[in-house]
Amino acid sequence: LTLPNVISLSRFALAAAFVAMPGTRARVTLIVVASLSDFLDGWLARRRGAASRWGALIDPVADRMFVFTAICVYLFEGLISTGQYFTF
Repeated sequence: LTLPNVISLSRFALAAAFVAMPGTRARVTLIVVASLSDFLDGWLARRRGAASRWGALIDPVADRMFVFTAICVYLFEGLISTGQYFTF
């Protein structure tokens, strides 16, 4: 495991923390941290020449899992509705 891959995998832990956190401020902080980790893992992989097939697979899966978890939490808590999510 390279550092960029570990950073990508950390978004799974951030998704679990998103479920456990009760407050909006804490959840917004987790969204910001997840966004920064998404930027950082790609930047480090390119900068260090540590890009790999494994990392190319982990990164989008971790991104989607975090977003899916956040949307599910907000839907479950009634903070958004399916109509709000799918309206562009």
